[in-house]
Amino acid sequence: MTGNNSVLIVNALSIVSPSVQNIVAGKKVVEIRSWLPPEIPFLDLVLVENEIYLTEEGQEDPNGLARAIVDITGVHEWTPEEAESQGIEWIPNYLCWELSNVRRMEPPIPCVARRKIYRINISGLSTFKLSVYSFVVGRFIARHNVR
Repeated sequence: MTGNNSVLIVNALSIVSPSVQNIVAGKKVVEIRSWLPPEIPFLDLVLVENEIYLTEEGQEDPNGLARAIVDITGVHEWTPEEAESQGIEWIPNYLCWELSNVRRMEPPIPCVARRKIYRINISGLSTFKLSVYSFVVGRFIARHNVR
């Protein structure tokens, strides 16, 4: 997360609706992907919910909503048993990203949804009614020695 007086740039991941709302509600605790995040743990990742399944390089959905901030604290191989318990079809060689420290963004911030992990400006974050904002920014500043 990078910030100054008017700009807050963060890492984001788009997820097709209603998955982010299910993550916030505690109904979904992993995200299934075919690729690894850049590092573990991967902290303060903004989840952008969108309506279009993005399958092609460069494809975007201009109607995304940043709805949550999460930490990815682990990754494990996705199993047929997990897929069955989730009520979805299992695909070999996929991974479960283990999500924790879920923080709802209220109100959601409109933004573009893109493929993979990407950077977005969520300057509207200053309108949050969450005390978690200062926690996230404080943790970022401490981790990155920002003054």
